[in-house]
Amino acid sequence: MSDSIELTIAFLLYLLLFGWIGYRRGLVREMAVFAVGFGSYLFLWRYANALRTLINLFWKFLYFARAGGLAGNGDALDLLREAPNLVRPEQTSTVVFLLWAALLLLTYLVTNMLVPDTVSRPGIRAALVGMVNGLVYLGIFLPLLASLVAPEIRDRLPASPEESVLRILGRTWALFGDSLDLFWDASSAQRPFVFMALVILLLVLAARSLRPAT
Repeated sequence: MSDSIELTIAFLLYLLLFGWIGYRRGLVREMAVFAVGFGSYLFLWRYANALRTLINLFWKFLYFARAGGLAGNGDALDLLREAPNLVRPEQTSTVVFLLWAALLLLTYLVTNMLVPDTVSRPGIRAALVGMVNGLVYLGIFLPLLASLVAPEIRDRLPASPEESVLRILGRTWALFGDSLDLFWDASSAQRPFVFMALVILLLVLAARSLRPAT
């Protein structure tokens, strides 16, 4: 039980961190990050081989152009045949991850610069989207970090990013359910106060939602 409580606390602190980031950045910025981050990751992985082919073709085109092929240099064709690929098959996953990380960082920077605070307002919904982004990052980074810390579990990791993210979401739901059970059992003597606190919290949230926007 002690391990479950510690895991729950660590996980909640992780979600609260991304919830706070989402709250500060606002709903529009966080939605843009979610759409670009999650969507581009799935897209890049699904078409990773085609992306590697395009990168290599573009690299060889540059190789051909630098050799004078566009100016009619006949030797450029011979050099083109000998030109190596920029990305080898075993490097595909690394290139995809670096492209995704650069795109995600760029999305954070661009949304901070171009989306004004009046459009992307802080709020509870922004915090929730920030938590969802944290779960997506957890599904992406956790297999990499786990294989770094414990290489022997590499073969047991999810085979695809979609499976990894879905597994994290499923485990999150199960963890919340276990946490609620632990909390319910531990608060048996204080349940009236717990119900009262929940009612007060709901009333406060309802009152805040009725306040006119400024």
